[in-house]
Amino acid sequence: MPVFAVLTLALPALAINAQPSGTPPQPGAAPARSYWPHQDSLGDAAAAVSEAGPRSWPQTYAGVELNLDGNELIVHRIPSDPAVDQAIRALVPTVRVRLADADHPERQLTAWHAEMISDRPYWHNRGITLHSIGTRTGECVTVGIDNPTRDAAVVIAYYAHQAICIEYAGPPVLLTSGPQQDWRRRG
Repeated sequence: MPVFAVLTLALPALAINAQPSGTPPQPGAAPARSYWPHQDSLGDAAAAVSEAGPRSWPQTYAGVELNLDGNELIVHRIPSDPAVDQAIRALVPTVRVRLADADHPERQLTAWHAEMISDRPYWHNRGITLHSIGTRTGECVTVGIDNPTRDAAVVIAYYAHQAICIEYAGPPVLLTSGPQQDWRRRG
């Protein structure tokens, strides 16, 4: 049976159990419940800090993350000005904020990330494929290559002005159970 047929059959079953917003649950139905009751307030706080951070504190703001189990918003920033720390806490007074030290602001990591992306052809022409490029909040640009032992020193030396974390990453692999399941094939 094609995959799309299975999904089509499963969707009506999901719709039967769905409750319209604001409607009390029907008898016997389990009420919708979040495992983290403060998730929405933490998400709203993260959105507020994520919007204000790059605009208000571009030299120090490095990013946010949610600690749902600990019910806290973690704000990464370069610890340079206690007034910034106070302003962050004042921006989201209803949630617990933990300030985490960062080495580099978000805008710097974003610029380095963009530089790495644009340099992919340069590295490809030298036999090094950058399989993944990302950032680690407040710390470094992450670069995934398939042979870090051989190539890490060359990449790091080329970007001596950047904070780079080299990781192992191989080429992407299409996961299928066989040619008949490959969604790209027709007929």
